[in-house]
Amino acid sequence: MRDDPREIAALLRAWNQRLRSDHVQISICKLWSDGVLLSGGALTLEAYSDDPLSHGRMTFDGDHIQRQIEATQEAGFDMHIHVDADGSTRTVLDALERARDRIGNHGTRHTICHNTMVHPDDIPRYKQLGVIANATPLWGTDYDGVLRASYEKRIGTKRIEERLLPYGDLQRAGTIVTYGADIPGVDLPEIAPLIQIEAAVTRKRPGFPDDLPLVPRQRVTVAEAIKNATWNGAYQLRLEDRIGSIEVGKQADLVVLGADLFQVPPERIHAVPVVLTLMDGRPTHDATRDGNR
Repeated sequence: MRDDPREIAALLRAWNQRLRSDHVQISICKLWSDGVLLSGGALTLEAYSDDPLSHGRMTFDGDHIQRQIEATQEAGFDMHIHVDADGSTRTVLDALERARDRIGNHGTRHTICHNTMVHPDDIPRYKQLGVIANATPLWGTDYDGVLRASYEKRIGTKRIEERLLPYGDLQRAGTIVTYGADIPGVDLPEIAPLIQIEAAVTRKRPGFPDDLPLVPRQRVTVAEAIKNATWNGAYQLRLEDRIGSIEVGKQADLVVLGADLFQVPPERIHAVPVVLTLMDGRPTHDATRDGNR
């Protein structure tokens, strides 16, 4: 990516002007600060448990990340930064803090996504810096049946309990947390919001009620999970005045479910049927009719 703020501003504005519509807007610049923790492609504060000589690495250093944050911010856009380990997280938070101190951050909604591993000392910094934490709750479970064992091999039990996918800790510290499925990095059946909501509430794989929760203290309530998947997501996208809650004057983007999520067992949330979906008040799926649209 170019370092010149003017070039970044021109590029982002041109694409937004070209593609913007009622349902499409470009308001975010994505940056991959590192790779993946399990492959060693992310920076850890302490060495990997199975490779004592390695702390992994980042794709970009902190100074480069700071320049991109400042350039994107000055262009009027928000950052969405991929982070997958505690050393990477601290580097990005430090860059965000330096950018704030240099040019301010009034009105920004920068987001760190994944937040796979965060040191406890850095948890409060999200709220202090006004940073949103985007999460994929399904990854906070044993996922494919061997994910827990993979993390134990790479970072050990102590760091798992203290730092792994700390979505509950971030929420309790006052961070705005949002949910996504990380498309296209998942299988299609995993996209459904009810899958992610259940995983956030139980820290178990949906459909596997006998699983042991992965770091059970990171569980959140049903109410918290629903807000993270609705209003908080709209806020991250600067659309909270249009969608994200049921209010007079907002677009009727709604989902009607076949059961009350507050009444069903948490391990059955994923199985609640979707009866009706509306977009702009128009049905896009209606299970009560033959031949769904």
